[in-house]
Amino acid sequence: MRRYEMMVIIRDELDEEGAQGVVQRIRDLVEQLEGRIVDEADWGKRKFAYEIDHQNYGWYVIFDVELSVEAKVEIERQLRISDNVLRFLTVRPEAHVHRSKSA
Repeated sequence: MRRYEMMVIIRDELDEEGAQGVVQRIRDLVEQLEGRIVDEADWGKRKFAYEIDHQNYGWYVIFDVELSVEAKVEIERQLRISDNVLRFLTVRPEAHVHRSKSA
């Protein structure tokens, strides 16, 4: 199991209840794939810096999850084909940041 941070931007066309439905489907998918949600942050509706797919706003949710590599790939596949997800980004936070000696 590896730790990942996953940011998901959900279409503004959905009301808050619809956006929470998408979030619940993500939670269920993580559980089905035997992963674990460590933390979740709902940032609410925010304005984009630039238009995305003719949208100016979106619902932001950030998940801190523990998943296998295969589960991460499957979740990203599901997010990619979802009509309600505008964008997503999955990163693996590093435990240690190495600095060069010249800094």
